[in-house]
Amino acid sequence: MAHPDIPAEQAYLNHAYECLDEMRQALLRTVDAVVVGADGADVATDSAYAWVNRRLAAYEAAEQILCFGRIDVDSVEDPIYVGRRWVQDDDGVLVVNWQAPAARPFYTATPAEPHGVTLRRRFRLQGRTLTGISDEALDGSLADAASSIDDFLLEELERSRDSRMRDIVATIQADQYGLIARGPEPPLVIQGGPGTGKTAVGLHRASYLLFQHREELRRILLVGPNPTFMDYISHVLPALGEESVDQRAVAELVDGFEVTLQDPYDAERLKADVRLAEVVRRAVELLSQGRPEELVFRLEGHFVGVEADEVELILREARGELGFSAAARERFRMNVLRRFYSDYGETLAGLAVRSFEEVERVLRKDGVLTGFLDRVWPAPKPEQVVRRLFTSREVLAEAGIGRALLVASRRGAAAAGALPVVGVYDGVQPHVPVETVREASALAAELEVDGLVGLGGGSAIDTCKAVVVELASSAPARPVARVVAVPTTYAGAEWTPGFGMLLEPGRKGGGRDERSAPIAAVYDPELTLDLPLEATVGTSMNALAHCAEAYYHPDTKPRAARHADTGATAIGHALPLVVASPRGIYERTRLLEGAMRAALALAESGLCLGHAMAQALGGRYGLPQGSMNALCLPAALRFNAEAVPDEVARFAAALGVDDAPRRVEELARLGGFERLRDLGVPEDELDDVAVAMQPPLAAVDARASVDDVFTELTGTGAAVVVARAGSPVAILTRSDLLEFLAAQRSKVEA
Repeated sequence: MAHPDIPAEQAYLNHAYECLDEMRQALLRTVDAVVVGADGADVATDSAYAWVNRRLAAYEAAEQILCFGRIDVDSVEDPIYVGRRWVQDDDGVLVVNWQAPAARPFYTATPAEPHGVTLRRRFRLQGRTLTGISDEALDGSLADAASSIDDFLLEELERSRDSRMRDIVATIQADQYGLIARGPEPPLVIQGGPGTGKTAVGLHRASYLLFQHREELRRILLVGPNPTFMDYISHVLPALGEESVDQRAVAELVDGFEVTLQDPYDAERLKADVRLAEVVRRAVELLSQGRPEELVFRLEGHFVGVEADEVELILREARGELGFSAAARERFRMNVLRRFYSDYGETLAGLAVRSFEEVERVLRKDGVLTGFLDRVWPAPKPEQVVRRLFTSREVLAEAGIGRALLVASRRGAAAAGALPVVGVYDGVQPHVPVETVREASALAAELEVDGLVGLGGGSAIDTCKAVVVELASSAPARPVARVVAVPTTYAGAEWTPGFGMLLEPGRKGGGRDERSAPIAAVYDPELTLDLPLEATVGTSMNALAHCAEAYYHPDTKPRAARHADTGATAIGHALPLVVASPRGIYERTRLLEGAMRAALALAESGLCLGHAMAQALGGRYGLPQGSMNALCLPAALRFNAEAVPDEVARFAAALGVDDAPRRVEELARLGGFERLRDLGVPEDELDDVAVAMQPPLAAVDARASVDDVFTELTGTGAAVVVARAGSPVAILTRSDLLEFLAAQRSKVEA
């Protein structure tokens, strides 16, 4: 039902537009009145024309929405209409400029602090036609006001982007207005993530400051990063009626000069590469190393101090727990002071009358403590790090990986070609037997490597991760080796700090250490072109299992599900295409993208039921984990569907189907994966695969992952866990597992 005041408000707006038209005609008459003289007349005329054209452009912009609302104020007889610019007639002001003090309550009034406003009314216009009115009574007389206001704002937020930014003057919110209307001093920094409105608020603040402080500011220089961005935002301020603004990109700041120097393409790529963050981090560590030394000072006639070996121990403890962060440096400082104060008490005994704070002040007074900290744990400034990093090839090389070990299978190492590595370990085996980890670690230690390049599938990359942990535990004083993953399959486990190992024949274990997470991954679809069909489908199913489990792992993060959405969609779409066209580079690229997303999803979540079953079977019988996931994932999804129906449904939606388990089975059959017995798993040994759990773990919370119970398991080292909503986790006994697998086989065969 239309608002009853629409006719009256339309009449008011019609009069305002008529007055705006008259103001436009008055401008044109001004040009006609310019007197052309003998000296400088042409210049004066040109200036007048330029001024008039700018004003006409502002009037034209005001046509979009001349007036977007009004407020009724208890101290003013007539309503105050608020718009893009002021409009007047012979009797006074019809529309006040949005920057004017009188318009402030339109943006800031709330029911709690109405600022004298009894009614705030917003207009919806189509051209000059009023199509809707939304009233907000700030005395609480309109119960549904809030919802209607939200509708107006949501309409604005849901508008699609144009080729140029639009102003937000009609929908400025109270907190935004507080930033826009703040005084020019002190300087205000507005920052936030992408899409949070920083640029819009900054532009409207420029307009507001010019309106309120025009005598003081006169003109504003608006600087942006590049011409493309400046073109995108260039219409906002003119649309708000601002002419005293110069808008320029950085490269356009100086008239008459053109930027001709440009970084080489390789340098541009380097500076924009996200991996450079790791190089910078390493550079900070190198510049923060310092050298442990004693801290000694004379107090009350006695020498008090902390010996160098104690300082080194405190240093290692702080860095071991918190790295090279500011918090770690502060912990080191406080622990050294505590040890110093302890020695002060032990040395002076009854004469130690100073408090901890007094002792710290004494050490600070002559720069003793500051000098000690700067030598033992330097704190380089950001500009120092960047300057040294980009002006010294030696520092740049030192911050990266200088001595890398290639870790691959024999076939992978032979295909790698001449990589810049100091050594090659080519003994990678499926499921990562612990013996191979020890061999690779010994070689890495002998060659004093600072990086590991894992080339191959999940086993090669997991070997690198395990070596990092082994080296860190055996030689904690050495810098942690960094991993670069070069996946040649679609397993999708390269980004996680977790890894699996075959602890002994038939028993698979694993570990997790944040230091082992790769600093970079290289995705080259050409490296997967020769991957056999069975490995292509099997490793893809492994990645698909990561996507599925990312939805319902108990520790999953919001980003995990988003990665899983993209990954599952890509894998479900690309895998049949790759099977049909194994050498197709587009198809392989798309599938690799899906595996990458699966890896990111895993890094933000963990392993669940499907992988638990796959690890148990694969570790016991030496079968590829991908093939095991191909058979276990559908069963796991069906079992978990009762406890987590929404998550399983979301996985199905990502695959573009209603029945996720059935679609997974269809994809698995592309690689020939249908029954366990086809892969050589004896049916009479299936009862040995199931694992009974200790009674104290029977009450593990629903949807527990294998990580939660891993250390308590025996036998194969993995539990077959079934999540049941509202009840303890059910553990499959041997007979349960036989019945379960038999039922799944029957469904497949049917």
